[in-house]
Amino acid sequence: MERAEASLSQQLAAGDSMRRQAQNELQRLRGELNRASTATASSDLLDSLRNAVQAAEDRATAIAAQLRTVRGGGANLAALAQANQAAVGLVTAYVGPEIYDGSGFAITPSGYFVTNRHVVMHRGRSPDSVFVTMADQQRMRRAEVVRAAPASGPDLAVLKISGHDGSRVASIDWSGSNAQQGEPAALIGFPAGLGNALDATRTVRTTMTAGIFSKVTADVINFDGFTIGGSSGSPIFNSAGDVVAVHRAGLAEATGLAFAVPVPKLVPLLPAAAKTELGLGQ
Repeated sequence: MERAEASLSQQLAAGDSMRRQAQNELQRLRGELNRASTATASSDLLDSLRNAVQAAEDRATAIAAQLRTVRGGGANLAALAQANQAAVGLVTAYVGPEIYDGSGFAITPSGYFVTNRHVVMHRGRSPDSVFVTMADQQRMRRAEVVRAAPASGPDLAVLKISGHDGSRVASIDWSGSNAQQGEPAALIGFPAGLGNALDATRTVRTTMTAGIFSKVTADVINFDGFTIGGSSGSPIFNSAGDVVAVHRAGLAEATGLAFAVPVPKLVPLLPAAAKTELGLGQ
C-alpha cells in the first residue's frame, strides 16, 4: 500500500508540474495571438495561432481533468494496486539471441496468464522460450504460449505458467460494461521492462500509473495517464478494481495516451479449461 501511495503522490506532483507548464504555454500563445490580432498579421498566421491556442486549451483541460479524477480516487487506486499487483508478471521472451520484455497478468489460480501477442511473438516470430516473473518475486517460471490471436485479430495472447503460485487479479469485467469515459483508471505493469523492474535485491516490482478513460468503445479503450512507458500487456483497471482492458500500445508523439484491448475481446481466445476455471460459458 505504501508503495502504491508513493507512486500516486509522485504522479500527482508530476501532473501539477505538467498543469503549470500547460497553463504557461497557453498564456504565451494567447499573448502572441493578441499581439498578432492588433498588428498587420496575415490571415494564415492568425489561423495558425488560433489553432495552437485551441490545442493548448484542450491539453490544459485534459491535464486538469486527470488531476481531479486521480485526486478524487487516489485512495481507491492505492487499495486497488495492493489487491492486484501480485497477479501482475514480467514476461521475458527469447527469440534466438534476442530478448523481449513485457507485462501481463494471471487470470486463474492454475496460471492462465494474459499478455499481448506482440510481447511473445515479436514481429510475428514464435519464441524459443517464454518466462514469467511474478511481482515481488525473483524466480522466473517457464510459460507456454497456449493461444495467440492472429495478426488480423486483437493484440492478445494467453500463456500457461508452470508451477504458478495461485495469485490472480481480483475481478475481471467480462461483460465489457464497466469502463466509462472520464472515470478514474489505473494501469499496473513494468514500464521499460526488466531494466526498470528490478530493485536492489533483484526482485521485480510493479509500477502503477493513474489516469482516466478518455475514450471507450467496443473495439478500443483509450487510457490517458501521466506516464505509461512501455507497459505492453498490462492490465488496466477501473476505480472499482475490475480489469477492463489490456494495454497494447502508446503514442510516442502523445506521451500519456495508451490504446488498450477491451476484455471481451479476450473471451474467444480462452481455452476451454480456462473458461471452466473462470465460470464462463463455452
